[in-house]
Amino acid sequence: MRLNGAKYKRDKTGLIQVTIPWEVSTVEDCETFIPDEVPLGLPLIDRSAEEFTVGTWTLNLTYEGGGSDNVSFDTDAKLELEIDASMSQDPIQSHPNFIAIAAKYGWNKDKGEFAPYITKQGTAGTGTALSGAQAGELPNPLYGTESFLNVGAVFRITYTAKTAPQDILDGVGTVFTIPPGYDLLGIPHPVGRNWLKLAPKVNRRGNATRTTLEYMLSGPWGWVKDVYGKQQLIASKTY
Repeated sequence: MRLNGAKYKRDKTGLIQVTIPWEVSTVEDCETFIPDEVPLGLPLIDRSAEEFTVGTWTLNLTYEGGGSDNVSFDTDAKLELEIDASMSQDPIQSHPNFIAIAAKYGWNKDKGEFAPYITKQGTAGTGTALSGAQAGELPNPLYGTESFLNVGAVFRITYTAKTAPQDILDGVGTVFTIPPGYDLLGIPHPVGRNWLKLAPKVNRRGNATRTTLEYMLSGPWGWVKDVYGKQQLIASKTY
């Protein structure tokens, strides 16, 4: 017997989920019961049941799917867009202003560290960590510094379609000036940086495919195209 309390959900990307409760009599019914009613032609993906009294089970059947054959990055109507910002500890030598910092704060190439003291004019002093500061020297604020906080981010595009596009692996491991769909966020693009396309995430949801594309923001100098100039995943045309 069909019960009240059915649930329907359709997210922004077009993924639909419908849950319908039924009353059945045995745990075997929970396993085998198939109703004539199939909501929206969606496939059954989940069964869950609870026995309230002996011989009375509430069986919840969940259906999932949907999606579109045509997904456009020119409109955000069916796209989930996300910027996941982060901070990372990067080597101080990778700082974009490292040459000037090294000169001002006395970087020792041989030891790979900053001098313990600097002169008031901002050059390396003659004192050592053991001997202490000499006349006219000050403690070096960067002594012991090995890294700096660098801003990073991952841009994600999530959408639901009938199937994943055949070109989904194209460009993985290569550099993009601006990822597709980024402008829909209305956020200015970071100056001097670019984006690296990461491997996609794809999962099957009923009769639909949910896909997430990810792009990682570069450091201040951008991704070096001599390193990331060739895509790392190439889809085979023969299956």
